[in-house]
Amino acid sequence: MLSAEHRAKLGELNERCETFTIVLKWKYPFFTNLENLKKPGNAALIGFFAEQIEKDLSDDIKANFDLIIYFKADYTNFASVYLDSNTISIPELDKFGDELVQIIPAAKIDFVETEEFMINTLCQLRERLGLPGVRASDIEHLRNKAILKNLAREKNIPTAKFSIIDFSKQSTVQEIADKVDSEIGIYPAFRKPISGCGSGGGGRLDSRQAVEAWAEQRIQDKDESTYLVEECLSGHEFWACSCLLKNGSVKPLYVIYMERGYTVPEYLKTGRAIPFFANRFEDLEDVFPKITEFTLDCIEKLKPPHPHPFCVQGFQKTKGSSDYVLTEVGYRTNGARGAGISYAACGVSQEVALIQSHCDPEYTADPDPHRPTYHQCSLWYPQKKGFLRKFSCLPGAPHVESSIEVKWLLPLNAELKDADCFADFLLALTLRNESKERLHQDAKWLADNWQPEISPN
Repeated sequence: MLSAEHRAKLGELNERCETFTIVLKWKYPFFTNLENLKKPGNAALIGFFAEQIEKDLSDDIKANFDLIIYFKADYTNFASVYLDSNTISIPELDKFGDELVQIIPAAKIDFVETEEFMINTLCQLRERLGLPGVRASDIEHLRNKAILKNLAREKNIPTAKFSIIDFSKQSTVQEIADKVDSEIGIYPAFRKPISGCGSGGGGRLDSRQAVEAWAEQRIQDKDESTYLVEECLSGHEFWACSCLLKNGSVKPLYVIYMERGYTVPEYLKTGRAIPFFANRFEDLEDVFPKITEFTLDCIEKLKPPHPHPFCVQGFQKTKGSSDYVLTEVGYRTNGARGAGISYAACGVSQEVALIQSHCDPEYTADPDPHRPTYHQCSLWYPQKKGFLRKFSCLPGAPHVESSIEVKWLLPLNAELKDADCFADFLLALTLRNESKERLHQDAKWLADNWQPEISPN
């Protein structure tokens, strides 16, 4: 896995560096430019990246790394991660780890991941090689939705009514429907796999009959997965992002939020563009009162290991209130939509917070004083069944005054499907404006009035 040149460079770094932070990237490039990354002089930063993302790495990003080692990733089973984020193994990573510990003492090595479906992969590697860092058992209560919901109830964290359905047990359709009725009692409800991600495998259940039909299909398909079924919440969905620092403290960074009254599954089903807005905690007290206190309370009760990025996902049930309900948490960075907006939102790249919180014991995640003054949001358009025959032109003034950065995610003539999860987007727009109010106005106008053209054939 390692060339002679790689080995020589690692040996040289070992002579002068006390720590090695090794960033694994399997599927996606960085979503920020790693703005304001300042690693200590005695810390080495190594990239272990899929060669498929090299074309998307700028020279500025590469310059942050002491060494980058590329491997050829196999994406054959990529779709499975949205149903179970623990399914991916990387033989090249195992070989790299085996060779690395022959050159660098294990105690110096700290692997970090930027993708949710790499968390378990790295936990297994740390366990096998005796490397520092979290084990799967340390964060199972944060990643398994069934354990998390039960823990939230035990710790008096407000959460929606829920029921855990384990299809590996020999339950009848009637027993499953009765269980959902008795434990939730109202419809609509929502179902999702306990180890899924990106809304994969999720779906709405509008009645007892819908529960019965879903359960019958799962049993017929010999599905032995476990699902969380919970009360469908309405209100304002949010993701409250913090950085867990090495000194044991917590730095609240920014809150991501969508339009009030919409949920991700509804966006995916209708094809409406999903707007992702984000601002610092302190700038959202009028919209989300006491959101900092709710976030810190969840962190205190759930006790995620430091250091790392951490996200509390929930709903504000009543507009303008502090009536919050926990849905999930993320022991990770937030991906294209959440991480990509981080630097403009709060002056801290979430990807930098990940790297520097691990390699720098003095890191405090303070905002970059030179961060941009503009406001930024993104609009993500889900696929709808058909074909992409043209790249549609975007409207301008007077309808939209914000600058727009356009990123088509599929090539011309691509066959499209109805979106099921966060893997199924067609187009991403990044809007920027000096006025927060105008930015929101432009995003709403685009979501209400503009769609990319999709041909039926």
